[in-house]
Amino acid sequence: MSRAADHPIDPLFTDRWSPRSFTGEAVPDAVLRSAFEAARWAPSAMNAQPWRFLVARPGDQWWEAYLAFLMPRNRLWAAKRRRWC
Repeated sequence: MSRAADHPIDPLFTDRWSPRSFTGEAVPDAVLRSAFEAARWAPSAMNAQPWRFLVARPGDQWWEAYLAFLMPRNRLWAAKRRRWC
């Protein structure tokens, strides 16, 4: 699908690809920890650190509770955990 901007912008934006879901493969703990550490150090609104992150994986004690936090359509998407683009 070709996308065209109404006004001149860098192709970085029009050529980007946004997946709608993930493959379902587990993210290794080390990768997850690194991603959240980077996010923890990222700028925030009014410098309101420290950040807090909640993580649940399918099958663990928190998975169903965390899915319930999501809006209904997002909950369906997150629960599938598979690639369907």
